[in-house]
Amino acid sequence: MELAGGVDPETRADAARLLGEIGASESFEGLALAMLQDPHPLVQEAALEALSQMDFDLLTKTLLGDEDTLLRIAAAAAMARGDDPAALAQLVEALVDDLSPEVQ
Repeated sequence: MELAGGVDPETRADAARLLGEIGASESFEGLALAMLQDPHPLVQEAALEALSQMDFDLLTKTLLGDEDTLLRIAAAAAMARGDDPAALAQLVEALVDDLSPEVQ
């Protein structure tokens, strides 16, 4: 999903970051999840940061479920920057089960 069609990647990434600052709601989480599919890595990372501020369960599902190793690495990094002990426990559990040494 490209936000506003032809908008440059930096603007789309800024939009994703703003979603995280606004806070959790189903519509914002859905948009952040959709932005994970953006073709530009900068936008994907910003969407992961936004999700890390909203819902660690969704972020954990992304970490566990995406076939893109780089996206899983970015999800792990976003989770590690948080200060929620429960979220960090989820991160450790997800990393132990990941098949990629790069993600672990």
